[in-house]
Order: sequence, then C-alpha cells, then structure tokens
Amino acid sequence: MRIRLTYLPLLIAVLLASCHPFSRDRELEEALLLAGENRPELERVLEHYEDDSLKLEAARFLIRNMPGHCSYADTATLRRYALATDSILTAMEGLPADTICHAIDSMASRLGMDRLTLIPDCRIITAGFLIRNIDLAFDDWQHRPWNAALSFQDFCETLLPYKVEDLQPIEDWRTQLRGVYGEKIRNLEFCDELRDLSYLAASYVDKAIHDSKESRLSMSLRNTHLPPSVRLRVPFGLCSDFAISAASVLRSEGIPVYVESTPLWVGYHLGHTWNLLPGEDGRYFTFVGGLGEIEKVHIPQGRMGKIYRYTYAADPALKALNRSGEWVPPLFRNIFQKDVTASTLSCADVTLRAEGEKDGHAYLAFSDNRAWVPIALGEVRKGKAVFRSLGPHALYLPVRYGRDGGMRPIGDPFILRYNGQTERIVPDTSQHITMTLRRKYPVKGYVYEKLHRLEGGEFQASDDPLFRRRHVFHRIAENRGWGYEVRVPDSVPPCRYWRYISYRRKSYCNMAEIMFYAAGDSVPVRGKVIGTPGAHDDHPDYTREAVFDGDLLTCNDPTEPDSAWVGMDMGRPVKMDRLFYYGRGDGNAVEVGDEYELFWWNRNRWQSLGRQRAVRPSLQYSGVPAHALYLLRDLTKGRDERIFTYRDGRQQFW
Repeated sequence: MRIRLTYLPLLIAVLLASCHPFSRDRELEEALLLAGENRPELERVLEHYEDDSLKLEAARFLIRNMPGHCSYADTATLRRYALATDSILTAMEGLPADTICHAIDSMASRLGMDRLTLIPDCRIITAGFLIRNIDLAFDDWQHRPWNAALSFQDFCETLLPYKVEDLQPIEDWRTQLRGVYGEKIRNLEFCDELRDLSYLAASYVDKAIHDSKESRLSMSLRNTHLPPSVRLRVPFGLCSDFAISAASVLRSEGIPVYVESTPLWVGYHLGHTWNLLPGEDGRYFTFVGGLGEIEKVHIPQGRMGKIYRYTYAADPALKALNRSGEWVPPLFRNIFQKDVTASTLSCADVTLRAEGEKDGHAYLAFSDNRAWVPIALGEVRKGKAVFRSLGPHALYLPVRYGRDGGMRPIGDPFILRYNGQTERIVPDTSQHITMTLRRKYPVKGYVYEKLHRLEGGEFQASDDPLFRRRHVFHRIAENRGWGYEVRVPDSVPPCRYWRYISYRRKSYCNMAEIMFYAAGDSVPVRGKVIGTPGAHDDHPDYTREAVFDGDLLTCNDPTEPDSAWVGMDMGRPVKMDRLFYYGRGDGNAVEVGDEYELFWWNRNRWQSLGRQRAVRPSLQYSGVPAHALYLLRDLTKGRDERIFTYRDGRQQFW
C-alpha cells in the first residue's frame, strides 16, 4: 500500500500520539494537541503529579475539559480596562448607578473591548499557574473543616477550577481575595460545634461582601469580565453578576459553591441566577450571593421549566450537539452547563409525536415578551421527540431549527400539569367565545404586596370640604391589580367635592388613578386636586396630583399612613355618572385611552383578532376561537405582555 507524502507528517503525529503515556485518555490527548506550542506546559503539570494519583486526576480533569474555555488574547487592553474601571468606581463613588454604568461602558467602547479576540486557555496556561491553583484548591479541600464530606466530584466543579466563569482574566484571584472578606471564619476553628459548618462560614463571608458596599440589583455592565477584585467593587448588577462575584470570594476561602440559573421563568420575560452550597448532610442551600441573606435560605420564586448549573467540565450531550452540524440556539452553544432540573423540581419526561421529522435535535420553547425562546433540549428518533426532566405547570412549544437558524413549530403548544400529564392547546375554530380582558401581564409579587391597601377604602361625595356630611357610594372589597368601574347611584345628588379615603391601617392611600365622569360625558371631569398633602421622600411621582395625571405608574403615597385621602374640588356641584379607578400597580392593567390588539396562536403563527381602544378598564372581544393560546398587546406603550389561556372567564398567564 502506497502512502502519499502529503499525509505522511499527519500519520507520524498519530503514531507518536498513540505511544504517548497520556494517549489512553482520548479527551486529554485532544486537549494536549489543541494546546499546540503550549503543550509542554500542560505536560509539565501532569509530570509534576506523577507520584500523587489524586492530584494527577485533578490535573487531568482540568486539562481534559480545557478545550472550549477561552480568554482575551489582548491582556494589555484587558488590564487597562480593569484599571480604568477601578478609577471610575473610586471617582464616582456615591453617584447614581446608571451614571457609573454609562461611564464604564463608554470607556470600554473606546478601548474596543467588544472587538477583542479570544484565545483558548490551553494555549496560554502556564505550568506554574496551574500547579499553584491545584495545590491551593487541595489545601482548602483537605484542611478546611467544613469540607470533610465534600466529594471529589463536587471538589472538581467548585474549588478546583482556575476561574469561576469563562473570559475571567487568568490571574491569582484566590490569593488576592483570600482574607479580604473572610476574617471572621478564622475563629470558627476554635468552636467544635460550629467549625465544620460550610453554611455558617458562607454566611459570614457573604455578609462581609454585602457590608463592604451598598449594592443594588439593577443594570449590568456590557462587559463584566473584570478581575474579581475589581468586579466586586461594582455597586450594581444583575443576579448573575452577584452570584459570580460571590462564588469567586467564597471559593477563595475554600467554601464550595455552585452557580445555577433558569433561562426564563414561567410567565416572565427574564430568568434568574443564584448560588448553591453543598451542605455536610447532603442538603443544599440556595442564595443570591452578596445580598447578606443566606440565613433566609433563598428559594427561587416562581415556576421554572429548566435549571442549569454552570460547570467547568463540558457536557457530553452539548458537545455532540455543537459538533452535529445543526444550527444551535445561543443557550445551548455553551457546553459548560449541566441540566440539574430534576434535583430541584418534581419533573416529568414528555414524548411527542414527530411524524415526518428527520432524526436529530428538537427544543421546547417558552414565550418571552416578544418571541419563543428555546429552554429545553430533546431528541427526535423514529418519529418521536423525547424531552427529559421538564418542570411542571408550564406551557411549552416544541420547535426545530433549519440550518439558517429559522425556527418552526413541530407541534401544538402544551401544558405540563403537576401530575405529569400533558394538555395540548388546540384552538377550536368551530366554537367562538366572548372575552373580557383586564390585564396583559400577570400580577407579580411586588404588585401583590400593595394590592390589599385599597381594601376597605371608600368613595365619597359631599358639599362640605371637610366631608362631615357625605354620601358614601362605594366601598372597595377587593383589588386584583386591574382597573375598576364604579356606577354612581342616582341617589347621590350633584356634589362639589369627590374623594377616595383609605381606612385600612398603613395603607398610605395608594391610589394610582381616578377618573370622574359626569352623566353622558366621555371625557373625565377635571377640578382642583385636594387631599392629604406630602409624598414619601418628597418624590414627585407620589403626590396627590399623581392620581389625576393619566399615568398608572405614578400613585398617591403620602407620609401619613392612616386615613389619608385624595379627591377633587370641582368648583361647583356636579352630578356624576361613573368613575374608573386603579390601585398602585405595574401599569399592565387595561388602561383607558390605550389601543390594544388581541392575537391567537393559529398552529404556527400569531393571528390578529383586531384592534380596540379601551374606553373603560376592560376590553371585550367576541368571535374568539375557543381553547386557543392568546396574546394581548398594548400598541400605545409598554413592553410587558404574556401569552395566556382563557377559561371560566379568567386569564391564565404563561
């Protein structure tokens, strides 16, 4: 057999590799080959631990999974970015978060941070750096009292990695951070009862992080890849920023901690990221690092379809997916994550018919405010699509992607119930219903906390400015977060003064909007605003005038918590016919004057059911296909909107 000379060098390389002492581990050999000229540095690490089998296996783990982990090639620009950010944080301390964020983002743009090239870690990691990292990690694992029960697997994914997230600058962050926030845990060693509690050690460190700066969950820098010591100084960020920063500090103190996330909540357009701490007794504690609230044992609120854990090791299924030649959605291009949904939620597997579909990969998508976003990965085999470990009480749409990234549904949306059964949402075009719609978005917890404040309040009319003689024509029994229409009885005569008064204790008269209408009028009657003066923090959005400004996002919030009131002096007696009112909320109730459009999901696309301008705090649509999936969009303003089903006269948002 003749061999062409052009292939001879490749054949020699393969033969030499097969004789190499590390070649029995195929993934390890692939990493060493990818390292190129830096291969001797990685081999030096393996040779250094030849007589220590456990550290050798740890070194193999790091090198074996190094392909795919990258860093910025231009370290000089990266250092300039870190130094400039540190200077801005010092110079602008105490200024509003958006001002600081804009300054840092502008500086990053001038430096060209978004144009920097990446380089694989395996081509730049030095033997000295990796050996020092491994030795420090082992020292923490073997000598910190709370790590006595920590498995080698958990050790490799928490304490061992040389960085907490990809693109983190490669530097000695363990030494830089150690002791900065962990002073109090030094004394744990002297208490036999507490010394082996990782939970207690973590709570001390987390509180120290929180106390070191005034932080708020808000915006995030466009480029967060700063040295941990600098990133920790940033006084704002998203939950993911706080979780990553806290993980850096906790791991530097030898405290094992993971970072987990859900891509999207059920019924919400955002996801969430948190920390997870393995306990000594097999329990896990969840928290958002840096908030100083580990003792509350943070439990992610809301329903979730999937939970992914950030890992250092590559996930085999995701590696195979990204090598398949198929178009891959952004979430699943990150091979360093692990599906851990089943460890937190009561899950179910779902098999769907996929007749006529070629074998390959499929996805389940959640709806965000504007599109279908894939959050779960499955496989199509022999006309069936199989999805594992799905969170319950969620609505999913099965989809596939073409090579150009175009998405197409391959089935009907379905709801996965708590009992593991699926309910397909199939519109019935032979049956039509009439809908009454009051909101375009679900009531969230921060809104719910304020709803009760209106209960027990009264609407009154009088010709006495002090309301000593008054007509009480409506008492509020409930507030569901939407607008209400009140008919004024004929028994109420024309009156000059009209008001709302809150009698509930500590209710702060939290009315957002009131519109008084005279008989036959389509425009609200205007007068002079009267009522309890003042506003919390003297905020202009919380004065009594806010109740009549046409903005649902402003509201009355006086400093007087009890028996506060707000109303209008019409200047003359007026016979009122009706009024509309909205309590303090999120602006997502159907708002008088706004234009709306209702859609229904017709097999594979949204189809309009027409536009309406709201003339009262609700919309009515007739001739709507029954049993479908719907979406109400405010065309006038706002972005928050959610898909919903409609049963028994009620919207169920997903």
